[in-house]
Order: sequence, then structure tokens, then C-alpha cells
Amino acid sequence: MVENHCVVSYTEAFEAEFHIGPGDVMLQYSVCSFDIYVEELFGSLLDGAAVCVPPAKVREDFCKHGIGRMIVDRLIEEARKNECDKIYLETTSQGKSLYLSMGFSKMTGMMIYGKDI
Repeated sequence: MVENHCVVSYTEAFEAEFHIGPGDVMLQYSVCSFDIYVEELFGSLLDGAAVCVPPAKVREDFCKHGIGRMIVDRLIEEARKNECDKIYLETTSQGKSLYLSMGFSKMTGMMIYGKDI
């Protein structure tokens, strides 16, 4: 069980880091048993953003067409544009193989995309 103050603290940290708010839309893609679900749902709604929950058929299409790879490609592209030298991502065991194939390295509990992005 997650206590209310933990969700509030997490949401405040999410907003401070990503500045999400009215006019933004978060794709809710995580299983509700993962911490990232709190970020996608509460972090968005409590900061005034909308949440898009794709139907099961759309999720299946995402998997078939490699939407994860396209999203990570875009993330790397945006990081380069903004002169970021590292990307840290939390991941599930299923996502690790995708990130490794794209040049990320393993860290405890997350993946990192190195200095020369």
C-alpha cells in the first residue's frame, strides 16, 4: 500500500523535474503494479495534464510495430538537440533487451545511455 503523502511527494518531484501541466498529455502505458504508473497517472492529473489510456488493441499494435523503439529513438534525438550527456531510464525486465540493443548500459534499477549521445 502506498500512503497519500508518498504519492504527493512523488507527484511534486515529477512536476519539478518535467514541468508537466495543463495542455500536456501523458500516455498511460504502464501496468498499474509499477511505480511508473503513479507518475503517469497521478503525476499528470494532479498537475493539470490529461492522461491518454490506449485500448488493448492499440497497445498490441504498439508492440507489433515497435513503438517502444520509436519513442526511445525520439528521446535520444531530443537529448542530443538539448546537449544532454546522459539519459537515465527506469525499466522492466522486458524493456532491458530493447534498451541494450539501442546502446544503453545496465545500472542498478535502471538503464543509462552514455556520455556521447
